[in-house]
Amino acid sequence: MGLFLLILAAPAAAETMEEEAARVSEATELEGRARFAGAADVLGPLVDRYPQDYALQMRVAWDLYRAERFASALPHYEAAADLSGGTPDSHLGLGWTLLSLGRCRDARTHWEAALDGPGDHPLALEGQAICENRIGSRVAVEVGGVGHLYRRHPSLLSGFGGFTSLDAVVEGVFLVGATYRLVALESVNESTGPGPGPGGTTRGTSFASQHEVHGRVGMRWASGDVRLAYGYVSSDVPQLFTPMHAVGALLRLRPFGELVFEASAALATGSQVLRFAPSWWLPVTDWLLLRPGGAVQAVIDGGVYGAGELTVLVHGEVGSLWVGGRGGAQYHAVFFEQPTIYNIEDTIREGAWLGGTVRLGGGFSVRVDYEMQRRLVPMTDGSEQEAWAHFGVLRLRWEST
Repeated sequence: MGLFLLILAAPAAAETMEEEAARVSEATELEGRARFAGAADVLGPLVDRYPQDYALQMRVAWDLYRAERFASALPHYEAAADLSGGTPDSHLGLGWTLLSLGRCRDARTHWEAALDGPGDHPLALEGQAICENRIGSRVAVEVGGVGHLYRRHPSLLSGFGGFTSLDAVVEGVFLVGATYRLVALESVNESTGPGPGPGGTTRGTSFASQHEVHGRVGMRWASGDVRLAYGYVSSDVPQLFTPMHAVGALLRLRPFGELVFEASAALATGSQVLRFAPSWWLPVTDWLLLRPGGAVQAVIDGGVYGAGELTVLVHGEVGSLWVGGRGGAQYHAVFFEQPTIYNIEDTIREGAWLGGTVRLGGGFSVRVDYEMQRRLVPMTDGSEQEAWAHFGVLRLRWEST
């Protein structure tokens, strides 16, 4: 009876060995084609069957790491470290995986363990340096000037001003920042009474100051960051520029390139506008990126607006250049990336922009931006007048290293 059972079991055992060999062969082929996630999936049943196999745990962990499935790689590296008593390779794997998950403080323990073993382990030294840099605090300061020029606008002629921003990374994780902008806008004013114009209308110009303040807090991790933002803008001419509060959030994720999601609410007396704007910095080559994006706005007790845009950016060792355009319509739009609040009643229609950045060394860089917008300005008789707005920005930035 026992011999009979052995005879029945033998084909099953042989089939299992053939299956295992086929799995290993398939995984090797997939790894050769850089399909690391597929290789890890193929080897998964073998890990379940042989959880005590150190080499197998390390292989699956490395495949998952190269597939950027860091959270899935972590338990396999942990199992390998437990099985081996903590080899330098398992500590290196744990360190780099934790670093990729944004857990630098935990990763430092494994860099130190790897360095305690024989050899210098340059990968451990490199990871340790990256973690020290991320855990430490960093500061970025930006100052700049802005210029406005309006054509065919019934109320605005020009403007000039300046701004300053301060952003900091605290303990490598927490983000805090603030921006203040002051712009003097030249506006047209008319008065009725004794004067040279028809019916005694006098037409003149005057300057009004507009103050804009922004604050933001957030946190970051290896594959992204999130910020909560608040802004307020006020003007000496409230009948032309609506005092406005803005609140929102900005989320960046980096699975491939950078996905950006911005949500905001513009709050003013008699006007509440919700806005959602997704975009994607998509790497095409090592030096070329595309950023398609869009925005949807809903005016409470009003209409719905939509817009689409595309930016093309080329970059190199010295700096970068970009050009882009937008179509659609936006009203009382809030851009927390800039940051800017449009608190005028104009509807922004088509637009185009270009700019560039040059790195000067020592943490300094210079950036120049130009943007042109076509606008529709509401008139008192219910009609709309087409107008053009031009903006130029020059900024100097310093970032601690």
